[in-house]
Amino acid sequence: MLGTAACSASAPEISDTTKIDWVGRVCSAVAGTPVLAAVPAIDPVDPMTVKAELSAYLGTAVTGVTRVVDALSAVGASPVDGGDLVVGSATEFYSRLRTEFDAAKSTLDGTDDPAVIAEVIADTAARTATLVDPLPGVADSEFADWARQARACVTVYPR
Repeated sequence: MLGTAACSASAPEISDTTKIDWVGRVCSAVAGTPVLAAVPAIDPVDPMTVKAELSAYLGTAVTGVTRVVDALSAVGASPVDGGDLVVGSATEFYSRLRTEFDAAKSTLDGTDDPAVIAEVIADTAARTATLVDPLPGVADSEFADWARQARACVTVYPR
């Protein structure tokens, strides 16, 4: 009878530094999003000025959110339990937000109707309110535990 030796190949331990660095890259990817939440002051008296200012803001927002999505896609595989889910959820959230901002800009740029402009203003304000938490839904996760130790996460998870 031929004996079989059991092989026990355990995964190498991932260092704390590796985890903190990876989480820091995720935080760096989303760190600028609260700035996008600052919709410019809007003077409702002049709808055409509002249209121009909001259109410029939405263009900047689309560019900013695109940078976030690109940066999130570049962070690589997570060494932190649940980290890939965090990045996947954030990527989905920001991709959807980019689509919504882009659609709002297209609507705005294609109209001179004050009622439509007012509707785009209200919708944009509601969307930007979601940017207060750049990584929604991770507050009590292992990701958040590591984020509290990463210097790059100070603006995302204040200590």
